[in-house]
Amino acid sequence: MFTDEKMTGTRPYVVISDKEEYPVSKQYNAMVVSTKDYDGQAIPLSDAAFIDQGSFEEQSFACPWATTPLKYHQIRRRVGALEKSVIEQLVRGAGDYLTVPGATTVSCDTESSSRSAINAEG
Repeated sequence: MFTDEKMTGTRPYVVISDKEEYPVSKQYNAMVVSTKDYDGQAIPLSDAAFIDQGSFEEQSFACPWATTPLKYHQIRRRVGALEKSVIEQLVRGAGDYLTVPGATTVSCDTESSSRSAINAEG
């Protein structure tokens, strides 16, 4: 995991799980958030992307190639909820980086994805 510029040991993530929490493992599926756009490959998370209270201090981008399990105890605070269309874009973007040998497409169900942006301990 990475630390933020202030070396607090936290990094923002977007939860892209299809459930609030997986009860057995107490973890979520999450996507890394960065302040870099990686030559336009990352997905912008503007203030307009949030449906409630949230925003980041700096222009931020979700990195669809960088998904990770995030354990419940690593979550420090909720930043806000994202528009459903933004979550759908993130899940489709992650699907572009997930490949199955011999498969031509990967289907992603975005209907029930959670819409949370959070900070987590690394």
